[in-house]
Amino acid sequence: MFYMYALIMIVTGLALAWFGQKNYGLSFATTYLVTSLVTYFMLTSELDSYPYFSVFLGVTLAITLGIWFFAKAFTYILAWEIIFILLLGFNLKVSGGGPNPILGLITDITNSYCLFS
Repeated sequence: MFYMYALIMIVTGLALAWFGQKNYGLSFATTYLVTSLVTYFMLTSELDSYPYFSVFLGVTLAITLGIWFFAKAFTYILAWEIIFILLLGFNLKVSGGGPNPILGLITDITNSYCLFS
């Protein structure tokens, strides 16, 4: 079963590589939908039933539609998150893991600049 999931992910990746730039919102939403479904089925593969599948499917489809309609905004939020995590990791390394108000201020200013520029 694992090989079937891997094949689904490979085929989805190839389709996204081919159609990704033409239909950006749809491709972004499809990525979320397929990876969520594959992850759910992989996690519940040991069970005989699929618990809370209707709830999972409803929430996943709602998020997928939100991603499809607001793809550009989600892209900017995701990029901001990645930049924030990288800066936070750097600041934690520099400060030795302790709180440092100056490094926190630098992180806030840098993230604000990245977000609004």
